[in-house]
Amino acid sequence: MASRMAATEVSALLMNCKFNIESLENVINRIQILRNITSRMHPEKSLPSFPIMQKVNRQPTGHVLYLRLESYVLTEKELQENHFPRPDGTGNTKFYHSERTNKEYFANDARRCVRCSNTFENSCSFHWAKLATKQCGNSFEKHYKCCNGKVNSIGCTVAPYHVHHNNKFDTSGYKNTVFYPMSHMHLQVFSLDCELIYTTAGMEVAQVTLINSECDVVYETFVQPDNQILDYNTR
Repeated sequence: MASRMAATEVSALLMNCKFNIESLENVINRIQILRNITSRMHPEKSLPSFPIMQKVNRQPTGHVLYLRLESYVLTEKELQENHFPRPDGTGNTKFYHSERTNKEYFANDARRCVRCSNTFENSCSFHWAKLATKQCGNSFEKHYKCCNGKVNSIGCTVAPYHVHHNNKFDTSGYKNTVFYPMSHMHLQVFSLDCELIYTTAGMEVAQVTLINSECDVVYETFVQPDNQILDYNTR
């Protein structure tokens, strides 16, 4: 009976995981607890195995991975709704108002620091880590991971300069990816990562790395920013 109930709960957890990927870690932990309980109560029985609990020996790469991911490419409408810069036909970019989020995504006229939210006249005191929810007795509270400070607490780090990223709304210099026809057997998937630093102009690229589907570094280079560096954005 306990084994069947545990198996039913495992199946329900796995179904939930398909629709809420953020709960994956909790799902796996819960499954392990259920397996341990069942094995102690009924050593002769075991829960059925599920693909999610099995180690994958080989991940898809190359054109196989490309074809699997192709259906997840965002449509033009989805790109606009999620505030991706889109070409306006004149070589510049355009940001769209999203009806889905009902939120404007344009630079604010007020010059405020993106780290401490203060105007540039005040000192820059901020928390360098994000908020995390933790259980405190019977309730849940949010604390900063860097110093365990509560919401609205004084920042634990002081920087000599305020920083901004208003230049991300720069609409000039849009470049389309060059289309190169090839057979499906030669299709590849690459991951591009750009490290950004704060300069007097906002955020600028400092390093570019490109890897293939087998995690091999294909290209990597440092980039000299055009403006004075204020913060390397590292810890």
